[in-house]
Amino acid sequence: MANNCLLFAESLPLKTKEEKKWIKEKLEGKNKKKYIGSFDYDLSDDEVVFYSEGDGDLEVLTKLVQKFLRKFRSKEVWSIQWSWTCSSPRVKNFGGGAAVVSAKKIEQLETNLWVKEVSKKMLAEAQNAKGHD
Repeated sequence: MANNCLLFAESLPLKTKEEKKWIKEKLEGKNKKKYIGSFDYDLSDDEVVFYSEGDGDLEVLTKLVQKFLRKFRSKEVWSIQWSWTCSSPRVKNFGGGAAVVSAKKIEQLETNLWVKEVSKKMLAEAQNAKGHD
């Protein structure tokens, strides 16, 4: 049986004691159940590294970072990239994506959707082209 995995690792710099206190409270305080199982993290004095070694919830993570940006850095953005992999070479079981987070919005793309969109566009262009065939 093949195992599918979501892998990512990205850091969020912590510039002040207030930022560290806030993120620590979110991750380890009374509401920590909201984040347990969504991702793993390593917290130090100057950054928090979010990661997944096989299973994670990017929506929960990006919403947490968005709350952080709203509170502390409304004019900055944060980004993350991820990969989907499989323990066996199976068609359509590999891919990835990226998200960019600001205080106002979260935008993301997934490689499988991008491939479909670009393929459709290129196929239409090829079918509308005159000549060679």
